Amino acid sequence: MMKPTYYYTLYPDTFLWINETEGVMYNAKEHTYLSFDIHGLIKKYCLMLNELRNLYTIDVSPEDWEDTDLRSWMLDTVENKMGCLIEYSDTESRPISFPPLLNLQSDVDRIEKEKGREVGEYVAYNWNELSLFLGGQSEHPDYCRQFLYPIADEHFLDIQTLETFLATANNTYLLQVNVIGDILQYPYKKQLMCLLGGLTAKVCLYMLGDNAKGIGDLLNSSEFDKDKYELKLYYAGQNSFDEINRMLADSSISFSWIYIILGESDIEEMEEMKQNNVNVEIIPCPAFTGDNLDFFEQYIYTCKEDITVCSYDKKDIFAHQVMNSNYWGRLSVFPDGSVYSNINNPPVGTIKDTIYDLIIKEMKNRSAWRLTRDVTPECAKCLHRYLCPPPSNYGFVIGKFNLCHLK
Repeated sequence: MMKPTYYYTLYPDTFLWINETEGVMYNAKEHTYLSFDIHGLIKKYCLMLNELRNLYTIDVSPEDWEDTDLRSWMLDTVENKMGCLIEYSDTESRPISFPPLLNLQSDVDRIEKEKGREVGEYVAYNWNELSLFLGGQSEHPDYCRQFLYPIADEHFLDIQTLETFLATANNTYLLQVNVIGDILQYPYKKQLMCLLGGLTAKVCLYMLGDNAKGIGDLLNSSEFDKDKYELKLYYAGQNSFDEINRMLADSSISFSWIYIILGESDIEEMEEMKQNNVNVEIIPCPAFTGDNLDFFEQYIYTCKEDITVCSYDKKDIFAHQVMNSNYWGRLSVFPDGSVYSNINNPPVGTIKDTIYDLIIKEMKNRSAWRLTRDVTPECAKCLHRYLCPPPSNYGFVIGKFNLCHLK
């Protein structure tokens, strides 16, 4: 047998994805990216590299080494820190490398197939955030389908049912509770504050800037722990912005402004506001109206350059394969008691159900928590699907999930 000239080895942090005509490599440690055409020996080598039995190492024969395209490709991957070429030696053993493979011990599909295991064994770990929509009035009720924003509902969330729901749930891993709506108009405000005070989770109050003018009394109430709460205020005009900034300037409460972006002019106005208020946190929040698709395509869609400079580590890539970080661990409660894992989908139940049953139902389908690009038809065959952010609410409201300029 002819001895190889080199061993070609990919590093354990290098991911390799290919189709019939293209290939992509990404090193999750070095954050380097490389795309290339698939043909001839390059295709043969990529297929062999993806065979687990080869342990990410290929023998490069003298004949193959003479192939200009293959040699150029290998040298290019080495330069981009995807792997290395090791000169063959009779005294050195063949190198091995372990491809980055996802450990599926906790994967829902695998658990369901194994005897003696149930999906419910991980329920407590998988509930980290709860959003409570109080009800009342809303200037833009449809915005709640895109991001946390007050909904329009003449009814208010029933406090007694909520108390029972939280009392019977395991809140050990609940990290954050979002309260969305005008809490000052909520009829069970005091009871809600007492209820939230009994949780260890951080509490974020989302409300319109105009509605926050009278929040001073709430901030000074005995139920309000300033270290526990954070205000998220939707910008509603310069007057309320200035007034509330003055009111909160000397308080220890953490707060920030959410500036809704509908077009390019909003970006310019927000940037000017940031320059004039350097000590105030202002967060941009794009909103799709149905008439500003051109703006989204120019400023929000993912482009090839975004992919080439991404900085995902190995855990991020694995997460993109099995879960949706936009939704995972999050549940939302509407004023009528309906519970959603994603409010663009039907509810998974109501707050009269146990948290256990709600989470089990969500984890067994792919409507939100497990909505990955592998299961969205537009993205399922894209080589970059694990290097893109997971599907989001914008995809639901726009009507497609491939919000990008990639072919």
